[in-house]
Amino acid sequence: MAKKKEFSAKEAMKIAGAAAANGEKDKAIKYYKAVLSKYPDNQDAIDGFQSLHTNSLFQSDLDELKELLDRGEYRELEVRAKMYIELYPDVHELYSCAGIAVKAKGAFDEALIYLKKAAELNPTNPGAHYDLGEVYRELDDFDNALICYEKSIKINPAFVPGYNNAGNVYMLRGEYDRAVEFFRGAASRQPNSAVILMNAAGALKAAGDYPSAIMHYHKVISIDDTKAHVFLTLAECEKLNGNPEEAKKIYDVVISQEPDNPAVLNAYSNFLRETGDIDEADKLSARLEQLKPQ
Repeated sequence: MAKKKEFSAKEAMKIAGAAAANGEKDKAIKYYKAVLSKYPDNQDAIDGFQSLHTNSLFQSDLDELKELLDRGEYRELEVRAKMYIELYPDVHELYSCAGIAVKAKGAFDEALIYLKKAAELNPTNPGAHYDLGEVYRELDDFDNALICYEKSIKINPAFVPGYNNAGNVYMLRGEYDRAVEFFRGAASRQPNSAVILMNAAGALKAAGDYPSAIMHYHKVISIDDTKAHVFLTLAECEKLNGNPEEAKKIYDVVISQEPDNPAVLNAYSNFLRETGDIDEADKLSARLEQLKPQ
């Protein structure tokens, strides 16, 4: 089988330049893109690429940006999106891509600029407000994050990420009843999501509604019964709800399945110590010490 020929960036630029000079736009763009995929900051490739996109932006161009986003190739996404913005300053998808790309490298203030513009250009898109809210949350600006999340829900009452992340912010603010409200909103629209049900259970537990929290933890377990931390939290809830015997049954089941799990040993040891079974607690603590790297 013949090997596929590989070109250096210099050779690819030469081919692209010749193709552009001969009017072979598609070929030139192909080689400029090849250079940019490896060297996103190559200014000659940027200039050449921009010079060939003076008339129109195609859906295929936006699709390529989405593919870069899906693959997590944020540096190339940033360069390409910013190039297009200079040529097509009224396309909201470009600002969304640029904002998400710079957010990925921690440039939150710059991300705000792009994502505000995306929401301004496309005010009826719940995702645009949600993405903006994500940046505000990173900046600990919880008030504006909630405004954005709640706006995304107002635009589309079925937009689950808006409910879920509003709930997360209310948890960070210690407003547990409000968190419960939003997590329940998410769970009612996505009832088989273990993540959302776990969030709702955590908020209910924090709010002191242990019976409801227990019910939600059981729902999580019915969907995915492989996570020890879910059982441990359920056991803690049973204890807080005045059912230490039920909590002990759960701990016994978990430790029988994961006898060398440090989190399980630590949690069960603490529970036994709190309930007065010091000898058994000491045995588990000793086993935990044995598991520590020497």
